[in-house]
Amino acid sequence: MVKYQNIIPLSVNYHLTRACNYKCKFCFHMAITSDVLPLVQSKRGIKMLYDAGMKKINFSGGEPFCIQRGNFVGDLVKFSKELGLATSIVSNGSLTWQHH
Repeated sequence: MVKYQNIIPLSVNYHLTRACNYKCKFCFHMAITSDVLPLVQSKRGIKMLYDAGMKKINFSGGEPFCIQRGNFVGDLVKFSKELGLATSIVSNGSLTWQHH
């Protein structure tokens, strides 16, 4: 029997959505559902993982910038950085832009 109480989630991949603006043949994600947790619940989950010892979080999907024109993943990155977490985003890059 494996005991899980001592496992620390050091690095976590958070797949925000299956939705994507491309249909790449090599990608394993298909937009069967595009359910996305509300921002408050997403932050609560990130905080729980942080409290359990998480040091890094990677946001991916689908395409994470499809949700609320990138504002959703932006809010989660900001929240994660405020906790002191290392963050990264896996994206096809087609929906990124600069705010001035």
